Amino acid sequence: MDPKIKSILIDNMSSEWKKFAHGTGINPVIIDYVDLDEGTSEEKMETFLSELIKRYSNNFFPMVEKSLKELGSIRVLKEIQTFYEIARLKLHYVSIYDATMQQTNQDIQTHNSVNLFTSHFNLAEMDDSYCEIDNEWEDFVKNKTVIKK
Repeated sequence: MDPKIKSILIDNMSSEWKKFAHGTGINPVIIDYVDLDEGTSEEKMETFLSELIKRYSNNFFPMVEKSLKELGSIRVLKEIQTFYEIARLKLHYVSIYDATMQQTNQDIQTHNSVNLFTSHFNLAEMDDSYCEIDNEWEDFVKNKTVIKK
C-alpha cells in the first residue's frame, strides 16, 4: 500500500477503526487480535492495515473501498482513489517506458506527485506529414478549412 494512502486512512478513519475494519469483511478474529494491543487508535489502525495488506496483498483495495462506502466516507474514498490511480500510473509508466524502478520508488517514499518525463513523449508536437492532403479533393478540403472572419 502506498504510504500516502495509508496515512490518509490512519488520519481520517482511526477514530472509528473498528467499524472500518468490520466493513472490509476481514475475519473478526483478526480485528479482535489487533484490538488486544495497547496503544492509540492510530496505532491500532496502522496495525490493522498492515494485517490487511499481509493477508490480502492482491485485493485489499476493493475491501477498503467497500468499507469506506458503507461508512459514508466518500471524501476519504475519493482521496485514496486518486492516490491509488497515481500509483497505478507510475507502474504503467515503468512498464511502458522502461523507467528505472529506483527512481519511481524514491518518488513513492518521499510522497511526491507523479513525474512524467517529456523526453519519452510530447503531446504538444505533431508530425506535419499527418496534416498533408494528397488526393484529388485537396483544393476542396483546403477551401473548407479556411476560417472566415
